Amino acid sequence: MSKIDTIKRIMERAFNSFEPYIRYIRFPHYRQLFDGEKIDFKFPLTVLVGPNGCNKSSVLQALYGCPDRNNTGYFWFSTDVDIINENDGRHCCIHGYWLDGEGEVESLKTRINKKVSPDYWEPSRPLVKFGMKPIPQNKGERIKGRTETRWKAISKNVVYLDFRAEIGAYDKYFWHGDLHRTETIKSKQDYIRHKSKYLRTVINKNLKTYAYYSKDRIRKNGKSTLFRTVC
Repeated sequence: MSKIDTIKRIMERAFNSFEPYIRYIRFPHYRQLFDGEKIDFKFPLTVLVGPNGCNKSSVLQALYGCPDRNNTGYFWFSTDVDIINENDGRHCCIHGYWLDGEGEVESLKTRINKKVSPDYWEPSRPLVKFGMKPIPQNKGERIKGRTETRWKAISKNVVYLDFRAEIGAYDKYFWHGDLHRTETIKSKQDYIRHKSKYLRTVINKNLKTYAYYSKDRIRKNGKSTLFRTVC
């Protein structure tokens, strides 16, 4: 018996103790993934392997945002240099889990561009066009795990660890930098959105110098522009 088979047998014995857990996630329309892509989690341990840019982090961020009160928009948000295009439809994802007394249910979360929170992901009613089953009528009853129109998102504590061999200025600020809140900048996402406007100007005009608060902020403008507004 291989080591992986041994690990599988040990973990499967205690698999029920993980319930409820996300049994699968599917993507009707999400980032660069193929529409309709689905990932099953039948084994207690799942490893995503692939080259840079193949959407490994995108999947992890979607999983982070599935449980109740979590939001994928914490990690993935629109800026002037990385605009989220929704011309082909709103980005969304669906997760399935086991609900006692009901069986396997699905919960849909959709990106909603609200004025006060432009990257909020909101629970939504089931949509038949995404292959979801209509929710049974509850006739005013209060049923655990659902509202009148939808199944609730899974309730689960999430630990999201992000580590790599090298860390860039963006990640240094996002994970370890200090935020000075103002009336208009209440989160690091707001701060990055604000600074990206200046970076977009530099990129569009191919500037070699750019003064901001009496200091030149461009270290190099080429294929990889180094713009010192975050650091």
